[in-house]
Amino acid sequence: MNLPFTVCVIVLTLTNTSAVSPPALGGGVSVDDFVALSYRDDHGHALPARLFVPRATEPGQKYPLVLFLHGAGGRGTDNRAQLTDQAAPLVFVQPGNQRKWPVFMAAPQCPPDQQWVDMPWGAATGKGKRPAKPTWPLAAAMGLVEQLLRDYPAIDPHRVFVTGMSMGGAGTWDAVVRHPGQWKAAVIVCGGYDELTVEPLVSRHLPIWAFHAADDPTVPVQRSREMIAALRARGATPRYTEYPASEHHGHASWKPAYSDPQLLPWMFGPPGR
Repeated sequence: MNLPFTVCVIVLTLTNTSAVSPPALGGGVSVDDFVALSYRDDHGHALPARLFVPRATEPGQKYPLVLFLHGAGGRGTDNRAQLTDQAAPLVFVQPGNQRKWPVFMAAPQCPPDQQWVDMPWGAATGKGKRPAKPTWPLAAAMGLVEQLLRDYPAIDPHRVFVTGMSMGGAGTWDAVVRHPGQWKAAVIVCGGYDELTVEPLVSRHLPIWAFHAADDPTVPVQRSREMIAALRARGATPRYTEYPASEHHGHASWKPAYSDPQLLPWMFGPPGR
């Protein structure tokens, strides 16, 4: 896939990390510390996106890339809501974590009338319901990753991670099932999918950590349970954290999930590796 890639006018000429001026990090990071991009496919669709570039990259060094797929509340065309709707996923780019694990982070924005995967997230099961083809926003997100790998030579193509929550959790399942060889690991928060489709993940031995709250009123916890059970039944060893109903996380399991102190070491290894 070789599709056109455009960015906002103030960064139009920046195509690699040596040319990018990294954000000035204060006590925290916001959407304004991300470079604004727009990815256009060959069907005329434009996918807004934001890219965080590590503050300090060393010549000759390679750094991971995290693709984040937001939930339904982050949909839009403003190229902001995907990172302002919920703050928890910004854990990857906070200054303290960037000092330990400097990573790129890409956050595309799904349009208001689309989903990352065309499946009803509130259904009791996703068994047998995976669409034959990906939605165009998910396909464009994959194209965005390919383009970033070409344009930013400091990104390590062997350490590309994908994570998402709610609607984006379902999209993350779709991305790893359709492209199992693309990812180093996947972190999936309160997302459901089709348990009949997990074989590519088993054969690739893809590391997966899924999170869900038992009292989730939006995406039934059974959606994660059936995916994890299907993987384990085939010999895979996904990691699964289910928060008990007594903790009252509801649908917001992304808050404890992205703040889990084991998450970043599980993804990236010991600090400074």
